[in-house]
Amino acid sequence: MIATTASAQDFTNGPAIGLGLGTLGITGEISQKLGTNFVGRLNGSWLGIDLDRDVDGNNYAIKARAYGAGLTADWHPFANGFRLSAGVRYHVADFKGSIGAGDIELDGTTYTQAQYGRLNARLENGNRVAPYLGIGFDSSHFKTGNWSFASEIGVLYVGDPKVSLSATNAGAIPGLQADLDAEAASIRSEYGKFGRFWPVIQFSAKYRF
Repeated sequence: MIATTASAQDFTNGPAIGLGLGTLGITGEISQKLGTNFVGRLNGSWLGIDLDRDVDGNNYAIKARAYGAGLTADWHPFANGFRLSAGVRYHVADFKGSIGAGDIELDGTTYTQAQYGRLNARLENGNRVAPYLGIGFDSSHFKTGNWSFASEIGVLYVGDPKVSLSATNAGAIPGLQADLDAEAASIRSEYGKFGRFWPVIQFSAKYRF
């Protein structure tokens, strides 16, 4: 009986690989059991979305890209799939938007397309290195089967967002650059509270060797 228990325990110690999808995008990870109640994970992710979005009354064509890699420690307090997680992640979120047609309104002033030319906007996360806290379920190192499913919900603190606006004719139109800077400050103020945090909701399929 003792030998069977030891064998089962040794079997769950093998590394596991997983492929997931969620708010971090497509994620690949490798995990390893580090003790009776602890698991370490290393993962990488990529996300790409193109969309049209109304921001402060102006419609932008936006290219959203996010990618990163993280190291996470999982505590399984009941020695089963339930886990509490903490870690750190290199996380880049880059939103590039543009307007090349129609009138725009900046800080209360309306500009025609002939005046501004082309408007380019960019929003980035303030901290490239972000702490992470989460809760989830992953039984891959706590059962004898090779296949398992994992899920988690958590949050990254990515700092105050950086916002910049530019226009091709900014130097030729009096007051345009000042209005661009004021509009950037308005967007930063409007989205700043929420932009500090990146929600994490991920689902993964895993295979343990």
